[in-house]
Amino acid sequence: MYRRAAHLARVVITLLVFASCQQTGSDQTHYELLIRNAMVVDGTGNPAFAAHVLVNGDSIALIDTDTTKTYSAVRTINATGLYLTPGFIDTHAHGDPLETPDFSNFLSMGVTTICLGQDGFSPERKNLKEWMQEAGQNDLGVNVAMFAGHNTLRMLSGIEYDSIPSEQGMAKMEQLLKDALDAGCFGLTTGLEYNPGYYARPAELNRLAALVGKEGGIIM
Repeated sequence: MYRRAAHLARVVITLLVFASCQQTGSDQTHYELLIRNAMVVDGTGNPAFAAHVLVNGDSIALIDTDTTKTYSAVRTINATGLYLTPGFIDTHAHGDPLETPDFSNFLSMGVTTICLGQDGFSPERKNLKEWMQEAGQNDLGVNVAMFAGHNTLRMLSGIEYDSIPSEQGMAKMEQLLKDALDAGCFGLTTGLEYNPGYYARPAELNRLAALVGKEGGIIM
């Protein structure tokens, strides 16, 4: 689920069928959802354009810029005077998918992808894969991109508040980080103004950053 969320975040909008601006009349195909007369902002940087957008399941079936045409759909939303955009991505979000999986507060703002594990704090689990599987079993209202938290890794590894970690503690923290990345985390977050990250020195952070970079992750 978490890797798939990254791909969904990169996809702005997919045109499965190209509608000709010269066509008129009606389409006999039956759709699940019709969003009529929306001003579409497709994320490409081009100006907004008026269009009907038709959806089947979780896919956009048709975007038609000929707004004189009519369509049959189970549900119709009249978007005249309104803008339609891809879902927004909140790159610094807080929440617990085990407690509030619907994330209705984000959806009400148009956010459909959130990044969790912020400020150096992630779920206090040595096995984040298990936590992700638990979260994935819920009916999540948004896509979740998970990050491992540096502060949490310090506590789980036993380093806790040591300014200079032992080599054994450092190796344990690196292994926890690698396991988190292998489980699907997108990278590492730090919160160096919080404890215990406040005690971290550059050598420690550089080692963790090298591991994240090697695994193709990012650091917040």
